Amino acid sequence: MRGYLTDEIGKQLGAEYIDIQPMSEGGMGTLFRAHRLGLDVDVVIKRFKQKYLGALDQRAEADILKRLKHRYLPRIYDIIQGSDGYVYTVMDLIPGRNMRQIVKENGPVDQRSAHRWACQLCEVVAYLHEQEPVIIHRDIKPSNVMITPEGNICLIDFNTSLTYADDTIVNAVTHGFAAPEQYLQPAKTAGPPAASGLTATETASTEYAPTGYRPEELTLPAPPPAPAQESRSGRESLRSSQAAQSTRAGGYGGIAKCTDVYSIGATLYYLVTGCTPEKALDPITPLSEHAPPISATFASIIMRAMEKQPERRFPDAAHMLQALQDVDLLDARYRRCHLARTITRGIFAVLFCASLACTGYGVMQLYQGRQNAYLTLVTQSETLSTQGDTEGAVDLLEQAIDMSPDRAEAYLRLAVEWYQQAQYQQALDLLNNAESAGSLLPDQLSDDQAGDFYYIQANCLYEIGDYASAMAQYQRALERRTDNDAYYRGLAMAQARGGDLDGAQQTLETLEARGAASVDCQVVQAEINTVQGMFDEALAGYRSVLQQSDDAQILSRCYLAAAQICQQQGDLDGSIQLLRQAVESLGDASPLHAEMLAQVLSEKAQADPASSAACYQEAEAVLQAVMDRGQGNALTALNLAMVQQNLGAFDRAEQTLLAMCQQYPTDYRPYMRLAFLYADWQDQKPVAHRDYAQVEQYAGLARQYYQQAVANGVSDMEMSRLDNLLEQLQVGGWLS
Repeated sequence: MRGYLTDEIGKQLGAEYIDIQPMSEGGMGTLFRAHRLGLDVDVVIKRFKQKYLGALDQRAEADILKRLKHRYLPRIYDIIQGSDGYVYTVMDLIPGRNMRQIVKENGPVDQRSAHRWACQLCEVVAYLHEQEPVIIHRDIKPSNVMITPEGNICLIDFNTSLTYADDTIVNAVTHGFAAPEQYLQPAKTAGPPAASGLTATETASTEYAPTGYRPEELTLPAPPPAPAQESRSGRESLRSSQAAQSTRAGGYGGIAKCTDVYSIGATLYYLVTGCTPEKALDPITPLSEHAPPISATFASIIMRAMEKQPERRFPDAAHMLQALQDVDLLDARYRRCHLARTITRGIFAVLFCASLACTGYGVMQLYQGRQNAYLTLVTQSETLSTQGDTEGAVDLLEQAIDMSPDRAEAYLRLAVEWYQQAQYQQALDLLNNAESAGSLLPDQLSDDQAGDFYYIQANCLYEIGDYASAMAQYQRALERRTDNDAYYRGLAMAQARGGDLDGAQQTLETLEARGAASVDCQVVQAEINTVQGMFDEALAGYRSVLQQSDDAQILSRCYLAAAQICQQQGDLDGSIQLLRQAVESLGDASPLHAEMLAQVLSEKAQADPASSAACYQEAEAVLQAVMDRGQGNALTALNLAMVQQNLGAFDRAEQTLLAMCQQYPTDYRPYMRLAFLYADWQDQKPVAHRDYAQVEQYAGLARQYYQQAVANGVSDMEMSRLDNLLEQLQVGGWLS
């Protein structure tokens, strides 16, 4: 049988292919290894089964791959329609091992390797997402990501990378790595009924033959046994199971770019823990329970990617890549803050020891004066915060902590300040570091302070999407204080977002039995409706709460949730209106809403050219206001510069990026954006007056700092675009 197959393939492909050997058989075809004489390369031959030809145009897949060129994708060489009725595709044989093999053999990988591969994976998937029409991979998982001998990834298996369109057909479902929406029954397409009627459940157990493969597993499987006669009750049970599964998946929407984002997150989850996540329709074990040796920032990115609700994930791989590129910057800042706190505590420890030499009366006077000064600083910080001077408030609170590092008030107030500025991880790190250092021990705090300590942590965890940990902290808060409705409300919302709908309903009933305010109950019910996919009911609930509540935290969450629903449903004007209201009503406590408003405005500008200028102008004003208040970060500045460039305001974009170079001198991104900016700027000038010297200058600086970023695991496809731009300028004679 083996000899017959290899001989038959040799006849179909011609004498250029030699040494044909079987590798493995997948659900939709068989793999063979061979050598192509003309190119002198080892290749994989993918032979597709006759019964699938009516359902899937495998040449379309090959055509997609043929036009793709990326360093983290395999090359495809030939597409041959055999006279035997089979289609043969010939592509790279990728050396190395896949991620699953690496983890099985060596255990979970460290953050540096995981981060590097995560950036590369997001880069190549972002490349697929930016194609026209969009390409969704749909089956990203550890066994489909090869690690080459050079230590780079190669994303393989494009059986399910069908062009994103209304006639979507087969959804590959690999439990643990497929997003919830992939469990929907796929739509039927033209072709034989038996083939076009494949369901997600039926493909769930299928291992697809990869496009590009490793040189292991060189044995051809034995022919499968004849299928046993399935009983009528068995078929009915299967259909019932499929219907229930599809119904559950229906609340998550259809296949989109964020479907691949979920799979990237699940792949990283496996990479850093060695454990396969549960099926996406079931509760996922929180990453924190595995305690992988990675930073909280990196962990939060993985968990956000694995949100069950698509609108809670990164919208596409490019956005996830941007977040990953900020990990090193954020982690470095947190380490510096922690070091500064450690040094400060050491200094005050020395001063305290010196004070022991003073007389008892002098010590008491010093202590009393310090406590009075401490409370004065905390009170003044609250005043400044109310007046909108967040930088001044933070500075006073840091002074108070330095003065009395064993008191809780300044820590809790500063954590609230960071929370209000959407600096959730910074607030968590502040409280966690204080607890680890013994400066803020909940067991030694009053019930009110301990409850607030856990409540602030829970709120931050909720906002970054770690709902399981948020639930645990809300429960701890309730153990110290059972009379605070806000704690119950937060717990119910975390339970809903975390998929524990029964728990959320029970907590909601507890709130109602306690006689809680109607807005508390309404916002919880709206969260439950959102998770269940009842978006119209959820939106009505959020709008009702917005008309009744004056609680800043409730308003913040309702504005964001309602705006996200509108955006998801294509109602950009509705989303913009809600976010404008949020910025106006919440004031300085709305940086997250302001940045989302700028994002939606930019999205509308691209979708509606007639309103483009007005949308970009408003987006610029919104982002500039965030920067002026000192609430922006590197990503805010980059987005502001992009908006200014889209407006044609090259001088303002230049100022924004040059200021960013001063603030983040070793970040390659502002230098890279300056190179692109100067290129566009020169393109606007008459040919005789163009000078691209600054493009080359800033591209050189970008390359210099990018090398360090690459060493830390960063991979940015925009740098490849920059290299292509320079090459074009050189070919055109603009650069020497």
